Amino acid sequence: MTRVLTPAPSSCPPARRLRRRCAALLRRIGPAAFGRDRSGVAAVEFALVLPIMLTMYLGMVELSQGIGHERKGALVARTLSDLVTQQASVTTADMTSIFSASTTLLAPYPNTGITMRVSSFMVDAAGKAFVDWSDIKNQTSPGPYTAHARCADATTLVPAVLRIPLTSIVIAEVKITHVPAIGYYLGTVTMEEKLPTRPRVSANVTHEGVPTTPCAGYLAS
Repeated sequence: MTRVLTPAPSSCPPARRLRRRCAALLRRIGPAAFGRDRSGVAAVEFALVLPIMLTMYLGMVELSQGIGHERKGALVARTLSDLVTQQASVTTADMTSIFSASTTLLAPYPNTGITMRVSSFMVDAAGKAFVDWSDIKNQTSPGPYTAHARCADATTLVPAVLRIPLTSIVIAEVKITHVPAIGYYLGTVTMEEKLPTRPRVSANVTHEGVPTTPCAGYLAS
């Protein structure tokens, strides 16, 4: 005798099973499931933050480079005035050497984008400043300096606080051209430094080939 096995009737009708499967599927892919899922969040956050972080990093690099270059310019100006005021008199050869030696302080920045001017001023008894002599060194042409004419009125060139009657002062000026490493195509930045220094070993620093006679209008007393 052959026994035929028939499947036991399911306790869940087909319609109910379908609803359960649909509900389980919705729990997996529905809005609530996406709200609970945290996989890939870090990648999305990284993609959002990366442009901001790169901009901040590159900006800090450019800022630090610019500040470093500006400080080098200040160092060159200080060295120029310091070397000149340690002399009682300078020659044209002396000034050439001083300019060359000061320029080397720009390393590791290029020493081509720089212009320099050193001027000596005399202040008369009335507090009026006159140009005694002026010397320049232009390494490049962006904003080159021109030498001040001797005996020209220098009242606007020497700050009032430095115009002490019957004194002399040397002012070194340096202009450097900074080329951004990253923002090269944005253009260049010109930075200028000035540093006044009193003569160290004499009342004033004379220059070879420049007359030592007082300027017209100079009040000696």
